[in-house]
Amino acid sequence: MAEVTRIITAEITVIGDVEEHQLLTDEQKQEMAIELKEALDVDGVVITKVQDFVRE
Repeated sequence: MAEVTRIITAEITVIGDVEEHQLLTDEQKQEMAIELKEALDVDGVVITKVQDFVRE
């Protein structure tokens, strides 16, 4: 049986006050990847890009 590889690209948007949602550290990105891996029941998650938009 052939192995199937599935790639899913997801975009997550979080809106909040900058004081409450500071820029993510590398450790926080890794924690988010682990949480997504468990929630989606997949073998691996790689976060390729994080964009922060700050509005005053």
